[in-house]
Amino acid sequence: MRKTSKTKKRVVDPNATARRRRHELASLPPGKDDNLHLTISEVCALTSLSAPTIWRLRGENTPKAIRFPNPIRLGHKRVGWRRDLVEKWLRERPEAKV
Repeated sequence: MRKTSKTKKRVVDPNATARRRRHELASLPPGKDDNLHLTISEVCALTSLSAPTIWRLRGENTPKAIRFPNPIRLGHKRVGWRRDLVEKWLRERPEAKV
């Protein structure tokens, strides 16, 4: 017989961090931080896309109209995306056909 704990487990919303980060990024004032470099997790939070989808949208087989901007190498094992290019991509992205 399996013992069950009588204490309640804390339920954590996996999207809470993404929503909070998206809110933080949206609240940054435009101007001096336009060239802020975003990590893949920050880009995911800002665009609501998964990391594999972002990498897939960079592929050569992706139409130019929806191709995601290329990252910039920031170090040996680190890349980042310019915030202004990601926001421009979001503004110019065509609507999905449903």
